[in-house]
Amino acid sequence: MAAYGMQTKSACREAIIPIVVLFSLVLSAGFPPFASGQDQFVGNVKLVESKDPAQHPHIVRVGYSALIDIKPGDAVFIGDTLKTGEEVKAQIKLSDGSIITVAPNSSVQMKGYLVDREQGTRNSVLRTMKGTIRFVISRLFKPHAGGNDIKWKDSNVTIETQNAVAGVRGTDLAVTSGENDTEIAVFEGAVSVKSSSSSVNGAIMLGADQVTTVKKGKSPEPASALSSGRRESLVRLTTLTNPRSANGVQGGAPKKIAKYNDKDVARDLAEGTNLSAVMDKAVESGLPIEQVVEAMLDAGVNPSIVVYTAVIEGYSAKQVVSAAVVNGAPLSVVTAAAIGAGADKKVVISGAMDAGAPPAAIATAVANGTAPGAPVYGTSILLDPTPLALIPAPAPAISGGGGGTPSTQLASPR
Repeated sequence: MAAYGMQTKSACREAIIPIVVLFSLVLSAGFPPFASGQDQFVGNVKLVESKDPAQHPHIVRVGYSALIDIKPGDAVFIGDTLKTGEEVKAQIKLSDGSIITVAPNSSVQMKGYLVDREQGTRNSVLRTMKGTIRFVISRLFKPHAGGNDIKWKDSNVTIETQNAVAGVRGTDLAVTSGENDTEIAVFEGAVSVKSSSSSVNGAIMLGADQVTTVKKGKSPEPASALSSGRRESLVRLTTLTNPRSANGVQGGAPKKIAKYNDKDVARDLAEGTNLSAVMDKAVESGLPIEQVVEAMLDAGVNPSIVVYTAVIEGYSAKQVVSAAVVNGAPLSVVTAAAIGAGADKKVVISGAMDAGAPPAAIATAVANGTAPGAPVYGTSILLDPTPLALIPAPAPAISGGGGGTPSTQLASPR
């Protein structure tokens, strides 16, 4: 392991960007949509389904080093990322009445959420990290207990992916997100879709039974008819047929997860196990994400792939960036991969500072990492100098609409 400072002494001496540039980047990076003092509660896990009752969905929660097993009735908070494994599905009911259904091998992040039913306003940002997620955004809400349903005065619901940004208006839609493209299929309502890259112009509107694909760094393809076969496939993926709820839990004791170590990580990678699966298995066994990053780098995994995968899987970008830089990964590669995966720039900056990287070097790396055409290197798990295509930086949210029954319940992560 190499400390950052030992690698970059010459770079530090040559750096001419003043430290104030770093703080300018922090200010311009964009803060989370809502203040830290607000209600952190978003909703509850409503239903869970898995063929093996010992398998559970998980939540990656800020401030927790291990994956959190979840069950019906558990609360979900701002910043949480809900992850499902193979043959596992989960459904979340938001406090505004909207429903999110997570298909197998998928994950969604509660990036931002603010509901005020007294004022009739809603502003939420939901990020599909990978896989297929169905969003049923409620159109109406009750301003008071026992009152009549009414429309929102001001409602903005945004769904982000690696490649696209969708503004939702009281809609039922399914989003399938991959590294290189995103499919958005609308069952009911209307959706505005654009590229997540701020350098790409062009937005389209989708109506009921329409679909589009947004490829990395490209404008959305023209809207086309959603075939009955594709619709049925998406509905099947996002429908729980034998769920367990808070009042009806399927039997089966949770399996004990064997303790994982660095050698186990290297062994599984060498055997060809999927990188994200190794990452989840290691963290679930109790290995902190920082140690997982270190073990993967020691095993020869490309730093950009490690960082990109960890952020996409919902792990703390700050911890991932810090661990990667401390363990010798190039600062420029780490920042580009983290930002490309959707991490907030100020969080990336904070992680790099925790690792002891010089402020001027951080400012340069972050600026270069968000510039159009910034590459992320590595096309496979093993080290590979072949450059990947551009992973675009996230774009500002598009306004949307809809409604439901909001909550003013105060709660915060445990």
